[in-house]
Amino acid sequence: MKFFLPENAWKEKRGFAFDKPANYLTIGFHGGQDFITSPAGSVPVFAPCDGALITFPGFSKSAGWWGVFAFQYQNAAYSLKILHMYNELKAGKYKEGDTLGYCGGTGLSITAKYGTSYIGESREEQASDRAVPHLHAELHLGDYKHDTNSNKILAKQRLIDPI
Repeated sequence: MKFFLPENAWKEKRGFAFDKPANYLTIGFHGGQDFITSPAGSVPVFAPCDGALITFPGFSKSAGWWGVFAFQYQNAAYSLKILHMYNELKAGKYKEGDTLGYCGGTGLSITAKYGTSYIGESREEQASDRAVPHLHAELHLGDYKHDTNSNKILAKQRLIDPI
């Protein structure tokens, strides 16, 4: 199994939420782990194992470009949800170590200076001082389900710290 980010991104720039250190599984608005990935478009996200990337149509105002990478590891199914990608992701099958896409500053970003701000999909907006290039990652046991962040009981059963 390969880690889904380059080593410096997950060791040195891990875990922020609202410009403060993040405690993992702060269920509610933010149920994942964030990794600072400056500048936008420069940090790749890798397939941790052989698997399939599922994408969703259109651009999400909150998640930006996003997808879910489904894979098997040691006889268990997992889903890695990745948000705020630099470009639209390409659905399909990937081998361990393949690049799924690059981290960006799309969707919602939260900063002390601007509060919650919608960055958008243009390169100009992603490179502006309003954008905080980062990857929001959630590792789910089993198939990804949209209801995890709104249901604390389900989240505690399904969400795993991606590190």
